[in-house]
Amino acid sequence: MKAIRFLARRSSRPTNVRFSSTQNFYSLFPKTFNNNTKPFNFDVRELRNEFIKLQSQHHPDHAPQNEKEQYEERSSTLNKAYSCLKDPLLRAEHLLQLAGYSLKGDQAEHTDISDQEFYMTILDIHEAVEEAQTEKDLEPIITANNDRIKSLISKLTDAFESEDYNTAKDLTVKLRYWKNLERTLREWGPGKPIMFTH
Repeated sequence: MKAIRFLARRSSRPTNVRFSSTQNFYSLFPKTFNNNTKPFNFDVRELRNEFIKLQSQHHPDHAPQNEKEQYEERSSTLNKAYSCLKDPLLRAEHLLQLAGYSLKGDQAEHTDISDQEFYMTILDIHEAVEEAQTEKDLEPIITANNDRIKSLISKLTDAFESEDYNTAKDLTVKLRYWKNLERTLREWGPGKPIMFTH
């Protein structure tokens, strides 16, 4: 079995998706999230509809000349907020930050995995992906990973509803791995090096 190096490197997600830990993106969409609610689980289509309406109102092209800068800032903030809230991983990270919990993977050089079952699952998947010869070989791995992601999202919904932030933090770290595996599988090619990051 080949050793796997688990790196906590910076995500390849666009930097403009990052957000301030003190900024509540939920508050920018009052029709979707009324009464100052911050649910993890919600109707993303409703969020999208409100986002489109707000963007049409705040698009810089519609701004008076002396207000273009404010419109640009508002439009940019709405884009960041929507990109964050529509994505389960970014949404979980945002909710944790709003609750005062920080995920410091980006500052760490290496990440230790204390959950042995989780660790062994990653090792097994690494071997299976490494041995894959065709895209068909990856199909059961992709299906299993999709199931893991769905299960974690369901557990995160329960954790946030009960305000169990320690559990939510652990689940979010795992979701990072499986979402990065999802990207690795999309970019797979025969003989291409495999690296699991978060």
